[in-house]
Amino acid sequence: MENQGQIQVDLASSVKEAYSKLNKKKFDVVVSDYQMPVKNGLQFLKELKEKDNTIPFILFTGKGREEVAIQALNLGANRYINKIGKPETVYGELAYAIIQEVEKHRSKQLLIESEEKYRVLIERAADGVAILQDNIIKFANKSLGEMVGYEQKELIDKEFEKLILMKIERC
Repeated sequence: MENQGQIQVDLASSVKEAYSKLNKKKFDVVVSDYQMPVKNGLQFLKELKEKDNTIPFILFTGKGREEVAIQALNLGANRYINKIGKPETVYGELAYAIIQEVEKHRSKQLLIESEEKYRVLIERAADGVAILQDNIIKFANKSLGEMVGYEQKELIDKEFEKLILMKIERC
Protein backbone atom coordinates (compact mmCIF):
# COMPACT_ATOMS: atom_id res chain seq x y z
CA MET A 1 0.00 0.00 0.00
CA GLU A 2 2.88 2.36 0.71
CA ASN A 3 4.23 1.73 -2.80
CA GLN A 4 1.11 3.33 -4.27
CA GLY A 5 2.01 6.56 -2.46
CA GLN A 6 -1.39 7.32 -0.96
CA ILE A 7 -0.85 5.67 2.40
CA GLN A 8 2.01 5.74 4.89
CA VAL A 9 2.18 2.74 7.18
CA ASP A 10 3.67 2.52 10.65
CA LEU A 11 3.71 -1.00 12.06
CA ALA A 12 3.33 -2.19 15.65
CA SER A 13 3.63 -5.83 16.66
CA SER A 14 1.54 -5.51 19.83
CA VAL A 15 -1.10 -3.35 21.46
CA LYS A 16 1.53 -2.03 23.88
CA GLU A 17 3.73 -0.91 20.98
CA ALA A 18 0.71 0.62 19.24
CA TYR A 19 -0.12 2.68 22.34
CA SER A 20 3.46 3.85 22.52
CA LYS A 21 3.26 5.08 18.93
CA LEU A 22 -0.19 6.62 19.41
CA ASN A 23 1.14 8.62 22.36
CA LYS A 24 4.02 10.02 20.31
CA LYS A 25 2.44 10.70 16.93
CA LYS A 26 -0.90 11.57 15.35
CA PHE A 27 -2.43 8.90 13.13
CA ASP A 28 -5.36 9.07 10.74
CA VAL A 29 -6.55 5.48 11.19
CA VAL A 30 -5.79 2.34 13.20
CA VAL A 31 -5.79 -0.97 11.36
CA SER A 32 -5.59 -3.87 13.76
CA ASP A 33 -5.43 -7.62 13.46
CA TYR A 34 -7.68 -9.68 15.69
CA GLN A 35 -5.05 -12.13 16.94
CA MET A 36 -2.08 -10.44 18.60
CA PRO A 37 0.14 -11.23 21.58
CA VAL A 38 -1.30 -10.44 25.05
CA LYS A 39 -4.41 -8.53 23.83
CA ASN A 40 -6.56 -9.09 20.77
CA GLY A 41 -7.89 -6.47 18.36
CA LEU A 42 -11.27 -6.31 20.09
CA GLN A 43 -9.67 -5.59 23.45
CA PHE A 44 -7.54 -2.91 21.79
CA LEU A 45 -10.62 -1.34 20.21
CA LYS A 46 -12.56 -1.43 23.48
CA GLU A 47 -9.71 0.29 25.35
CA LEU A 48 -9.39 2.98 22.67
CA LYS A 49 -13.12 3.72 22.85
CA GLU A 50 -13.04 3.81 26.66
CA LYS A 51 -10.32 6.49 26.35
CA ASP A 52 -12.60 8.47 23.99
CA ASN A 53 -10.19 7.95 21.11
CA THR A 54 -11.97 8.93 17.90
CA ILE A 55 -9.40 7.65 15.39
CA PRO A 56 -11.17 5.44 12.83
CA PHE A 57 -10.57 1.76 13.61
CA ILE A 58 -10.50 -1.05 11.04
CA LEU A 59 -10.30 -4.65 12.17
CA PHE A 60 -8.34 -6.53 9.49
CA THR A 61 -8.24 -10.20 10.23
CA GLY A 62 -8.15 -13.73 8.92
CA LYS A 63 -10.65 -14.73 11.58
CA GLY A 64 -13.65 -14.97 9.29
CA ARG A 65 -16.15 -15.65 12.02
CA GLU A 66 -19.28 -13.58 11.88
CA GLU A 67 -19.36 -13.09 15.65
CA VAL A 68 -15.96 -11.34 15.57
CA ALA A 69 -17.21 -8.92 12.91
CA ILE A 70 -20.42 -8.22 14.84
CA GLN A 71 -18.52 -7.73 18.09
CA ALA A 72 -16.06 -5.36 16.38
CA LEU A 73 -18.83 -3.24 14.90
CA ASN A 74 -20.75 -3.22 18.19
CA LEU A 75 -17.63 -2.00 19.99
CA GLY A 76 -17.30 0.89 17.55
CA ALA A 77 -15.07 -0.37 14.75
CA ASN A 78 -15.60 1.60 11.57
CA ARG A 79 -14.95 -1.42 9.36
CA TYR A 80 -14.24 -5.12 9.49
CA ILE A 81 -12.22 -6.55 6.62
CA ASN A 82 -11.41 -10.21 6.15
CA LYS A 83 -7.87 -10.67 4.87
CA ILE A 84 -8.50 -14.09 3.37
CA GLY A 85 -8.38 -13.96 -0.41
CA LYS A 86 -6.17 -12.72 -3.22
CA PRO A 87 -3.70 -10.21 -1.76
CA GLU A 88 -4.35 -7.68 -4.56
CA THR A 89 -8.07 -7.75 -3.86
CA VAL A 90 -7.80 -7.81 -0.07
CA TYR A 91 -5.22 -5.02 0.16
CA GLY A 92 -7.08 -3.01 -2.46
CA GLU A 93 -10.20 -3.26 -0.30
CA LEU A 94 -8.18 -2.29 2.77
CA ALA A 95 -6.61 0.72 1.02
CA TYR A 96 -10.03 1.85 -0.18
CA ALA A 97 -11.48 1.47 3.34
CA ILE A 98 -8.60 3.43 4.87
CA ILE A 99 -9.02 6.30 2.41
CA GLN A 100 -12.80 6.36 2.92
CA GLU A 101 -12.58 6.33 6.72
CA VAL A 102 -9.88 9.01 6.82
CA GLU A 103 -11.90 11.29 4.53
CA LYS A 104 -15.08 10.70 6.54
CA HIS A 105 -13.27 11.36 9.83
CA ARG A 106 -11.65 14.55 8.52
CA SER A 107 -15.00 15.80 7.22
CA LYS A 108 -16.60 15.07 10.59
CA GLN A 109 -13.80 16.93 12.42
CA LEU A 110 -14.15 19.94 10.10
CA LEU A 111 -17.90 19.98 10.71
CA ILE A 112 -17.37 19.85 14.49
CA GLU A 113 -14.88 22.74 14.29
CA SER A 114 -17.23 24.75 12.08
CA GLU A 115 -20.17 24.16 14.41
CA GLU A 116 -18.08 25.23 17.40
CA LYS A 117 -17.07 28.48 15.66
CA TYR A 118 -20.69 29.16 14.74
CA ARG A 119 -21.87 28.42 18.29
CA VAL A 120 -19.31 30.78 19.83
CA LEU A 121 -20.11 33.50 17.29
CA ILE A 122 -23.86 33.32 17.94
CA GLU A 123 -23.57 33.01 21.71
CA ARG A 124 -21.22 36.01 21.96
CA ALA A 125 -23.05 38.21 19.45
CA ALA A 126 -24.17 41.57 20.79
CA ASP A 127 -27.33 41.32 18.67
CA GLY A 128 -30.22 39.14 19.76
CA VAL A 129 -30.40 35.91 17.79
CA ALA A 130 -33.19 33.34 17.82
CA ILE A 131 -34.07 30.24 15.86
CA LEU A 132 -37.81 29.87 15.37
CA GLN A 133 -39.91 26.93 14.31
CA ASP A 134 -43.55 27.75 13.65
CA ASN A 135 -43.09 31.00 15.62
CA ILE A 136 -41.80 29.06 18.66
CA ILE A 137 -38.30 29.90 19.93
CA LYS A 138 -36.07 26.83 19.72
CA PHE A 139 -32.82 28.70 20.44
CA ALA A 140 -32.03 32.17 21.74
CA ASN A 141 -28.70 33.70 22.59
CA LYS A 142 -27.98 35.52 25.84
CA SER A 143 -28.20 38.94 24.17
CA LEU A 144 -31.80 38.32 23.11
CA GLY A 145 -32.68 37.31 26.66
CA GLU A 146 -31.16 40.54 27.98
CA MET A 147 -33.04 42.57 25.37
CA VAL A 148 -36.45 41.17 26.36
CA GLY A 149 -35.79 40.80 30.08
CA TYR A 150 -35.66 37.02 30.35
CA GLU A 151 -33.01 34.45 31.09
CA GLN A 152 -31.79 32.74 27.94
CA LYS A 153 -33.24 29.36 28.95
CA GLU A 154 -36.65 30.95 29.73
CA LEU A 155 -37.07 31.93 26.09
CA ILE A 156 -37.07 28.37 24.79
CA ASP A 157 -40.53 27.15 23.68
CA LYS A 158 -42.07 30.63 24.00
CA GLU A 159 -44.04 32.19 21.15
CA PHE A 160 -41.83 34.83 19.58
CA GLU A 161 -44.62 37.29 18.68
CA LYS A 162 -46.15 37.15 22.17
CA LEU A 163 -42.72 37.69 23.69
CA ILE A 164 -42.11 40.78 21.57
CA LEU A 165 -45.62 42.13 22.31
CA MET A 166 -45.04 41.61 26.06
CA LYS A 167 -41.77 43.53 25.79
CA ILE A 168 -43.47 46.40 23.94
CA GLU A 169 -46.23 46.54 26.57
CA ARG A 170 -43.62 46.78 29.36
CA CYS A 171 -41.99 49.81 27.73
